[in-house]
Amino acid sequence: MRPAHVVLTASLATWPALLDAQRCIGAISFADRRAHIGVDASVSSAGRSTTGGLSVGSPRGPFVAVSAGEMHNDDPSDEEPLLAAMAGVGFTLRPRPNTQVCPFISVEMTGQFASRAKVMIQGREYDIRGIATQSYGLGASVGAALSSVTAFDLVPFVSAAVVARNTDIYLSPDGPVEAGGDHYYAVAFGAGALLDRMFTVRPSVTLTFADGRTSAAFGLHLSVSFGRVTPRRPVGEGEGSLTTVWLNTDVGVYYCPGSMSYGATPRGTFMTEREALVAGASPAQGRRC
Repeated sequence: MRPAHVVLTASLATWPALLDAQRCIGAISFADRRAHIGVDASVSSAGRSTTGGLSVGSPRGPFVAVSAGEMHNDDPSDEEPLLAAMAGVGFTLRPRPNTQVCPFISVEMTGQFASRAKVMIQGREYDIRGIATQSYGLGASVGAALSSVTAFDLVPFVSAAVVARNTDIYLSPDGPVEAGGDHYYAVAFGAGALLDRMFTVRPSVTLTFADGRTSAAFGLHLSVSFGRVTPRRPVGEGEGSLTTVWLNTDVGVYYCPGSMSYGATPRGTFMTEREALVAGASPAQGRRC
């Protein structure tokens, strides 16, 4: 197993970008910007990899990301193209709306062709014409905002995935296609520094568990977000009730009396619903008091 390959697949759990999607992966929320474009780099003892891609999503719910790049192993001549995609859904945890969990699935494909390597099968020598690998991942990521101000957010996260991989070896002359499969587990953790609700800088560490061995890789993600969400319409004079609500100042959402989150979020303040609306806050679940 190639640790660099494992790192690329595991990074789907922490990207967006690649894998880049709201708090659960330490990136700008799609509630602020509809799309992210970025680059990822990872380094391990076996080599390095670079990718670039685009992710899009909705303020709450589904998101998808696609990327392309190359994987470089220790041998300078050993380079493989990489295509990857990920899709997931973001859920806000209650009663802590500053925390989000995102289950996801991922697909990754690499290929190496025109290889000069040889292999012996049942006493006969074959040339390897190419190697194609497909990896399919299933996992989840959890992240939380530690601070939430206009200029800077710090969002640590952790993700875990199980990945099934299938490898096809193309032989010549007149050789069969040899297929093999295996699986491994990956855990990634890091923290995203979010600047001006537009730029993301996210270092991370990925641990891979395969065949009784553990390997580590270090990654860095950089991205810029665009496609600003249309701002809410201005609140009319006297709009909103005089009911006392709880405003979660981290996310700009307020809760009515009787809600599980009423007065229960880490940071917030009591005020009337009218004052919360004037401050630009939105009612939880879209329902006013």
